[in-house]
Amino acid sequence: MWSQVLNQLPDEGRVIVVAHSLGSVVMADLLHRLPQGLKIDLLVTIGSPLGFARYRSNARLTKDLFPYSRVERWLNVAAPLDGVCGGRGLSAAVPQVIDLHADLSFTHAAAGYMSHPSVAAAVGYVAFGGAHRAASSGLTDARPSRRIHDSWDPLLLSTAFSLQISNGLHVNRWADKARLDTARREVAERVVLDIAARRRARDEQLAELQKMGADVSDSRLDDNPLADGRYPDHECLTRDAASLLNGKWRDEDLLSYAIGLMLLPVVPPFDIQFAMDVRREALESTMNLIRNRRGNLADKAFAQQVADSLKWAESRMAGGGFPWGTVLIATGVVLLAATGVGLAAAAPAGLAGAAIVTSTLAGFGPGGMVGGLITFGILTGTGASLASLGVADTLQDGEGAQAQRLAGQSASELAAAAPDSLTVMLTGMLAIVHAQLQLSFDSSEGLVRTTLMNALDIARGEWNVHEQVAPGSRVAKDWAAKVSRLERAVEALDSLSTEVSSAVSQVRQALESGRPPADTK
Repeated sequence: MWSQVLNQLPDEGRVIVVAHSLGSVVMADLLHRLPQGLKIDLLVTIGSPLGFARYRSNARLTKDLFPYSRVERWLNVAAPLDGVCGGRGLSAAVPQVIDLHADLSFTHAAAGYMSHPSVAAAVGYVAFGGAHRAASSGLTDARPSRRIHDSWDPLLLSTAFSLQISNGLHVNRWADKARLDTARREVAERVVLDIAARRRARDEQLAELQKMGADVSDSRLDDNPLADGRYPDHECLTRDAASLLNGKWRDEDLLSYAIGLMLLPVVPPFDIQFAMDVRREALESTMNLIRNRRGNLADKAFAQQVADSLKWAESRMAGGGFPWGTVLIATGVVLLAATGVGLAAAAPAGLAGAAIVTSTLAGFGPGGMVGGLITFGILTGTGASLASLGVADTLQDGEGAQAQRLAGQSASELAAAAPDSLTVMLTGMLAIVHAQLQLSFDSSEGLVRTTLMNALDIARGEWNVHEQVAPGSRVAKDWAAKVSRLERAVEALDSLSTEVSSAVSQVRQALESGRPPADTK
């Protein structure tokens, strides 16, 4: 058996090995017998009996004899009801091994273990994650990678989040899980079909251009969300999304997306509701899979701050009457901001470069999750959210002609939104600014304030006109409601600025006096 396995392994390089059941015993026996030039980047043992001492006897596998020169990391996955592993882990005997107890409905099947998201996450991270790891091993150019266009990232993020909600549901909520998984599969199928249709239309346009003698470079054709290999498939849209997003964003840029995940429908157009605590736990799990860890901010603290900031914003905007449920966020901002400066710039004339935007929005319902995630990024000027739309990072500070233009465009969209949709957008904007300040991130308060003041001017003007022409009409009442909501949002920003100014003042006094501030976060 040792010879059979060794004959299939390379003599040098780095590999990932997944070993099931007695296969894990064979692999453990071989760890001290591998070729000198071969290293295992990740060893995943599933359903392994190595927790029993007699199965470790040939392997010389102990705390003091761990094969550090052969294995960089080892994950052992055991199901409590699996009789082969006895529900036991391995770390009690070999503490260098990371144990994961997977609550699986089956007992020992390899396919079941391999379907567990933690196994996929571990393999995905090692195979496709952290460029720093590849660089340190000299495999920067040889490391496998996926070429999916960055513009699909918001869609993949929403997919990863809904999967974590599904994975986190208690076993007693099997009916909710079944409904959610059905909705996820249905939406993925719709998006895949939509992509196929748009690719056919793109190919037809290309053929027409070539007939007319147009010279279109291959590089420009490839830099398109619908180019070969640049779009997600069904697996990406159901199971593999998180592994494609690892390290994509800084925490500062991920914040607006995190707020959107908590605030918007989970799988539009389907009306499936989940409590905020379920969303927060799913957000924490999602952050664990995709965040770049460059500081001391834990996934739990990040997710909790998002939840706390949303609670603060909701209390300022609705006072307990927040329109949760089927409210969908307006997406006109996305399409408006993408016009001329967005994805169309990545494609030659005559090709629908912005097809990715309409494609994903069509797949997830008008005003759905994807549009909402990008919209929050645009409204608050966060860098990564704007990158795929071609909007400059200089918008972070809300300064410059481009920022003013964006604020004007966003203000028009805000003012035109229905009152409930406006409440959702304003709540998200306030939550982002609040979280930025609490986490000491770069603040987009200036851009948000300019946008809100512009939208308020528009709404007040429309309200006055409608009150004169049709006093007491439904439309006039809607404009009055929007004015009230915008005024409430501006007041919330004012109170937030006052809180920050007070905290800064207390810290300054503490530095001058040498005494700690009484109650300053």
